[in-house]
Amino acid sequence: RLVDDLLDFSRIEAGRLALHPEPVSLDEVVRFSVETVAAVAGEQGVRLVAVPPPEPVVALGVRDRLVQVVVNLLANAIKFSPPDGRVQVRWWHADEAAMLEVADEGPGIPRDKLQTIFEPFRQIDSSTTRARGGAGLGLPITRGIVGALGGSVWAESEEGSGSRFLVRLRRSGQAGR
Repeated sequence: RLVDDLLDFSRIEAGRLALHPEPVSLDEVVRFSVETVAAVAGEQGVRLVAVPPPEPVVALGVRDRLVQVVVNLLANAIKFSPPDGRVQVRWWHADEAAMLEVADEGPGIPRDKLQTIFEPFRQIDSSTTRARGGAGLGLPITRGIVGALGGSVWAESEEGSGSRFLVRLRRSGQAGR
C-alpha cells in the first residue's frame, strides 16, 4: 500500500494523474468504501454510520479514485476515533455540487494545523499521532485526487470535539454507475 501511495503521490506532484471524469454514484462509492474499512473499524471498536440522502447523488469523478478518497477519509477517522467511538459519513446535493462529509469523535485538530495535515509526510506532532502510525500521504493524495476532479476538500475541527472532512465535487445530472 505504501508503494501505491508513493506512486500516486508522485503522479499527483508531477501533474501526471490523468483522470477522465464521468457520472459516478456516490451512494455506491460510499457503500463500497464502508464495506472496505468495516473490518478495521470493528477491530478498533469503532461504529461506522452511513447516512444516505433521500435521493441518489451523482458526482463527476472516477469511481476507483473516489473510493480511494472515501476510504482514505474513513480510515483516518477510524484511526483517530476512541474505542466505542462513531465515524459518520453522509453525502448530499448542494446547488451544483455533490458534497460528502466524514466526521469522527476523535481528539480534534488544532486550528493552526488544519492546512498542515494536507501536506505530504506531515502529521500533527503529538504522541497520539505518532502512536497511530502512517506515512502522512493519505490526505495529500485525497486532496490531489479531488483537485484533479475539479473539486475541493477541507477539514473543520475543534480540539476535543472530533473532526469533519468535507469534499465538494462537481455534480452530474445523470444516473451514476
